Amino acid sequence: MSDAPVSRLFVGPAPQTVVVNTTNVSAKQISVAFDTPNGNQPNSFGNSLWIWQSGNQVPWSSAGKSQPIGNNSPSGDASFVDLDVTTLSYLIGYAVGPKGDQNWLYPNVVASVFIPALGASEAQADEAQQQGNVFSPSVSKQTFGATSLVTKFDMLAGFNPEKALSYVGVWEGQTASYSQPPKWYAPVTGSNSSGTVSFNNIQILRGTTYAIGLFASGYDANPSNLKQSALAATSTFTV
Repeated sequence: MSDAPVSRLFVGPAPQTVVVNTTNVSAKQISVAFDTPNGNQPNSFGNSLWIWQSGNQVPWSSAGKSQPIGNNSPSGDASFVDLDVTTLSYLIGYAVGPKGDQNWLYPNVVASVFIPALGASEAQADEAQQQGNVFSPSVSKQTFGATSLVTKFDMLAGFNPEKALSYVGVWEGQTASYSQPPKWYAPVTGSNSSGTVSFNNIQILRGTTYAIGLFASGYDANPSNLKQSALAATSTFTV
């Protein structure tokens, strides 16, 4: 009988993200259900739903119709009413914060669901299927060392994280927080909607769990001015 120690795999909290999906589409109404990270207060934090007559990507420079989320439950449902829903395609977006300035109108739209046109050709239907009708943001660990960490993120196509003042925060523990300041944080630089954020001159401890949070907006080099309301996705890793 072997006396070798038994290794135990630690399973931390599941990643959290913003998800929006349709529940009903009719001539005058589109209903959706949404799910956001634990601790989100959609009404207090200015969360909203957006709708565009569009293809399968947010038309970042085009006007859309919006409505606020009316309560502070992180999960729920809502409907766009008094619409004229034609046979064209539509896109619903979920924003984890208010609309931006004229240089970047939608810095907080992080998740979407696509409603295909009726009567689409077989090729268009195949393309829509391949692209997927639902998109949610993500963030996770890529690599780490004793004094460094690289995280990777994925946002909606066309999202400009630098203009939006996006950033990644890291906490020691299992939970990314809307209120507790992160142990470390760094801005997302560049205009690519997917990429990496690096942390240097930090200390990664053995046997410790860390939580990662991707914020759509709110970065400030001064920690006292950092805003933590626009949390788009979280994950954890254990050393």
